[in-house]
Amino acid sequence: MRERGLRCALLASTCLCLGHASPALADAMATPVMATPVIVDAGLPVTVTVDVDSIPQGSVPPALREADAAAGDALALTPAGDISPVGLNLKKIVSKLSKRGKRSLAGLRSKRVQKDVAELTPSEPELGALYLPMPEVAEFIGESVAFVCGHDFPRSPMRWETVTVDRDGQAQLEIKDLWLDASHCSVNSVSSARVRFKPIAWAGAEPWLFAMRDEHSITFLMARADDVSADAMVGAPFTVRGGFTRVTLPIGRWGSASLLATLPSLGLKLPAKPEKQRPGRPAAASEPPTSEQPVQVAIELVQTMAETSPTLLIRRTVPLIVPSDQ
Repeated sequence: MRERGLRCALLASTCLCLGHASPALADAMATPVMATPVIVDAGLPVTVTVDVDSIPQGSVPPALREADAAAGDALALTPAGDISPVGLNLKKIVSKLSKRGKRSLAGLRSKRVQKDVAELTPSEPELGALYLPMPEVAEFIGESVAFVCGHDFPRSPMRWETVTVDRDGQAQLEIKDLWLDASHCSVNSVSSARVRFKPIAWAGAEPWLFAMRDEHSITFLMARADDVSADAMVGAPFTVRGGFTRVTLPIGRWGSASLLATLPSLGLKLPAKPEKQRPGRPAAASEPPTSEQPVQVAIELVQTMAETSPTLLIRRTVPLIVPSDQ
């Protein structure tokens, strides 16, 4: 009994000491310290299944080849420096040699072989792509073309593509095939075609993904992409990137094709022009930054041997970044 009484007294003294502890220590013991979590890339994905049979049929005409230049020899060459396609500007960039370099042997040699470098660009802002199509190449990136004038090279094929979206939400791709004549430093028009794309995915009320198909592939049209990765088990994807992104995925029985892309924005629109500040006027207050964030887009096209048409899945995810309080 005496030992049990000593144990009770010791327990009572311990409780008494904790009761007389400082308030700070009591609060610290009552409220544990927890770190503020930071949630990164936690946006909810939006997945859509599209009926492939509802996509309108159409095709992009094949690009010209250098071997086709012989058939166009009857075309009159454009005068040097003249651009026949309306909407393109050709600017010559002439390198200037220093006086010391001209007097030296190396300077004279470089002067003798010096050629004018020209750059071909659209004359107005547009959702366009300008590139030199080459066989066995499945990806083209560019909105302008630079070349060297004066070389006795055969004419090279060039393709100029522009995208517009009408009020009904339909997208139209205009394709112009050109000949680049480096020897005369000129560009000649050959043919043009227009292809319509149907919207198949929306962000709210605004369409952001358009498509067109044929018997062997589906072509997708979307906004400019920072990076694109396309793969297919049957056939080879084809990609064009400029002011817009155009990707063709092949269709094959018992196969699949996929596309991954990062879009700075879903809108297939021209960037807003910066306003010019009048002299003598203070600068206007800057607008708050937009809430648009990069969008991760994934497209998967799968068809089994038993299916008569492929299954098309579209998924987009907007990364959600919650800043830390610390």
